[in-house]
Amino acid sequence: MRQAFFITSFNDPTSASISMSQFAPLGSMCDLILSDQSTDASCIAEYQLLCAQYGFRYIHNENQGASAAKRKIVEIASREEYTLIHQISEDFELVPDGEQHPAAPLGNKDFLFVKEAAKLVIQHPHISFVNWTWFRSSGHDHHGYNWGDTRSPTDFLLRRLHGFSLFHVPHDVSIMNWPYTGRVEHVAQLQNFARWLTPGTEHQLKQHELSGGEWSLAFISKGKGVSLYAHPVRHRNRIKPSGSLP
Repeated sequence: MRQAFFITSFNDPTSASISMSQFAPLGSMCDLILSDQSTDASCIAEYQLLCAQYGFRYIHNENQGASAAKRKIVEIASREEYTLIHQISEDFELVPDGEQHPAAPLGNKDFLFVKEAAKLVIQHPHISFVNWTWFRSSGHDHHGYNWGDTRSPTDFLLRRLHGFSLFHVPHDVSIMNWPYTGRVEHVAQLQNFARWLTPGTEHQLKQHELSGGEWSLAFISKGKGVSLYAHPVRHRNRIKPSGSLP
């Protein structure tokens, strides 16, 4: 079984250096790949140096936005016959010990969250993907990566399967955003189905446009995956580089 760990980058090597240094130890369990969409030649050169430093394979793709980048990664992984993919962008980082949401564990020790996400997908064929974190931040927007609908913070179930350390949340979970671990074949099928889904309301159309087309994938993937009830990573606050697309 082959696994690939992808980081997507765009004109911000400083951010990438943090993520790449933190996740480089995962090279012992999966291939490390940087999917770069940069348009700045100096950034491209810096990314290539970082790849050599941290053991990542470098791939360059046309800048078509973050959402298209996620879809492109699945296409690459499918073509290269990977079984599992792990996806983040360069502005994700590990949450420091003691700074996680008070309601959940980090799951960071020895990359437990990645290992258990992979094990859930491998051992349970009905699970197509695992979002690594239930929490977007330590604040109140705690389920922002899981669904687009407004839900009560108490309206969910927690499950922990035998042999696992972390709980997960099933049911109304979607691929709303990275970071996640997914079975390549299943995620590719979801992407193909999502291409044929047309927004049926003005609200859905707006969400579709704002998300770079991710609304349809979120809609069609609902119920096909789970989220870890953990807080191992956070989206680092930064100013998006000029030319960044949805």
